[in-house]
Amino acid sequence: MRLIYLLVFFILSCTPGTIQASSPNLYRLGVPAVHSAHPYKWLIDGLEKKGFVVGENLQIVPIDLTNYHDESGRDNIRREIANKCDLFFSGGADLEVIFKVKPVSPLLFLNIAGPEREIPSTMQANTTGVRLGSESGIFTQVMEMLPSNHQKKLGLISFKGSKISVMTPGFQKTCANLGIELVIKEYETKNGIASVMQDFKAEKVSALLLFPPAIHKSDLPELITWQNNFKLPIIGLIKEDVEEGLFGGTSISKHLVAPTLTEYAAKILQGRSPAQLPIKYFSPDYIVNLATASKLGINIPPEVLSRAEIVGLARSATEDEKITSPLLPGHFVIGIASNTAKHIVKIVIKELGKRGLVQGENLEFKIFNLTLGDNPQIQRKAAQNIATHTDLVFTTGNVLPLFIQLSDLNTPVCFIATKETAATIPVERTHNFTGVIRTSFSSTIETSQKILPNAKRLVMLGRVGSNIPQLINRYQRIAKNYDVTLDFKIFNDISEIGPLMRTLHETHDAMLLFPPSISTDDIKEIVKWQNQLVFPVFAHFEKGVKAGILAGNVVDLEKVGPKIAEYIDKLLNGRTAKQLPQYYYPGKLVINLRTAQKFGLSIPPEVTSLAEIIH
Repeated sequence: MRLIYLLVFFILSCTPGTIQASSPNLYRLGVPAVHSAHPYKWLIDGLEKKGFVVGENLQIVPIDLTNYHDESGRDNIRREIANKCDLFFSGGADLEVIFKVKPVSPLLFLNIAGPEREIPSTMQANTTGVRLGSESGIFTQVMEMLPSNHQKKLGLISFKGSKISVMTPGFQKTCANLGIELVIKEYETKNGIASVMQDFKAEKVSALLLFPPAIHKSDLPELITWQNNFKLPIIGLIKEDVEEGLFGGTSISKHLVAPTLTEYAAKILQGRSPAQLPIKYFSPDYIVNLATASKLGINIPPEVLSRAEIVGLARSATEDEKITSPLLPGHFVIGIASNTAKHIVKIVIKELGKRGLVQGENLEFKIFNLTLGDNPQIQRKAAQNIATHTDLVFTTGNVLPLFIQLSDLNTPVCFIATKETAATIPVERTHNFTGVIRTSFSSTIETSQKILPNAKRLVMLGRVGSNIPQLINRYQRIAKNYDVTLDFKIFNDISEIGPLMRTLHETHDAMLLFPPSISTDDIKEIVKWQNQLVFPVFAHFEKGVKAGILAGNVVDLEKVGPKIAEYIDKLLNGRTAKQLPQYYYPGKLVINLRTAQKFGLSIPPEVTSLAEIIH
């Protein structure tokens, strides 16, 4: 996706001992005005953790590189970089332009090595950066991923006008040296992808290459669709693209590259000469999507598969869980509040393990005790503490309002919450929050009305420390839409449940359980008094209905857990919360038939036909 890097940035990782105070100087970092690569964001996020904060002591300066074709245009770009930038950062096709412009300002780069990308002699004293393997090495690895009968003819696809055209002469030369025929085709709009893919297939191209910035990010799903339809594997260089369905690729972990870029940029901005910082070289690793390979009927050579990072599983492997992802490189820290729903955290930990993020290995959880009140100073301090020590925050609906309250928090927040709780995120901060919406509070009221149409006086019950007091006004407005009243009561100890329910039974028709702070022992006690008093209870979690609560519209955690783990994985690997839309899972109606029979309830067939029945 094309970006002008004047976005709001949030923190992905932290290192002890980083600068916390803003420098009195203003540091100016130049970047291409239009670019499409993740490393630009990695660099800005890393600099922020070293005390270079956009909007405070760091200014991002977009530089238009389009008019580089004649000496006059190159001179204008060179002058603009010199006058406006203390450091210019570039990667990919933009670096080809920069090497033609030959700026005299310090330059930091990230790119693959190759004859076409040698640093001009006049720039060597002011240039350093990171090489991501070599062009010939990457093409060789691409060939090794394919069976021998797929290794003679490759295609290169891009949209018309893509910057990749600057690099294609080098690609053609490299392929010719390796004995590979390279067929290059362009499409003008997304609707033209099918036709181009059909042409590739007709010309007996055995695989396609996708190099950034060859396509618009929004075109990727269409490309994957036709990859699968034509059984024509696509190999890319971006891990996230492979996760979304490309056949595979070669990639560099940001947890290897980003620290070097950040360290070099910080040192140059503080006065170090690029000539004093040696160019570093990282060799890309294989990455394969076994699910896609299975769809395409391609057997990846075992010697490649044994060394590859796996981001998808073949169907047979998914069923018996014999294949698991290797540990992801790096060390990650996820922040959670002390009162986060523990059973959901356990499920997420299990699912993260399947994705190569294992607690105690490369994954750490840091627990925060959020007691904020309304003191802005305490809130700012809490936000800074979280940002300094975590890569992201995971939270459940009962705690999400506390993280929303931290207006200075830029660390990405991944949540599982109800529709109503998620709706409390201010519009100006939605770029920093994403996650799973697990049904809604209103669905619980709907369930109560379907089973007990005359239950018009409802009451919610929850433990002290739940978020009911903050949400009760909203819940009461929702209840009013169903022509019912809603009260709430909280308890501090399990011994209070019986007396409370005896009193509430006299004044209310049914009770709702919603907050996850209720324990398993609490549920047993509530079920005991529900049955003794014949006081119907509706829950928002399946374990309550299985334990004997009458019914509920519940979330299927077997579905929600993998989706949350997927989002956390993507956030830790460079995806922004803004790029991951909030994912909605409708609840399922669950009825405990034994409890209904105890109460003598005759539930309408139109309700039971849509429900999961627990006997």
